Amino acid sequence: MGGFYMAYLESLCRRRGWRDPLYETYRSSSGFTCLVLVNGREYQTDLAYESDGLAQENAAMRAFMVCRNFSVNGVADTREGVEVEAILSTSAAAVLQRLPSDESS
Repeated sequence: MGGFYMAYLESLCRRRGWRDPLYETYRSSSGFTCLVLVNGREYQTDLAYESDGLAQENAAMRAFMVCRNFSVNGVADTREGVEVEAILSTSAAAVLQRLPSDESS
């Protein structure tokens, strides 16, 4: 059974219309590591873990922490950027309304 971050990552992928995360777990003499593929990007554990489940959960956490800030198309989308973009768009629309139209000439 998957952990908290595995569930949240899967939920995030479904909300964004991405494929479900794909996990590849590797075993070595030092323990388990994991690589997870999310929306064409790979995220992996930073350490070896005692079990494959812990390794998958860590890889999911690393992916979730990055992907939660991506928009649907995979571009980082921060609240500040969205607000600034909305303000600029509103200001640009106000300026365009004040410009004389070409119909009067």
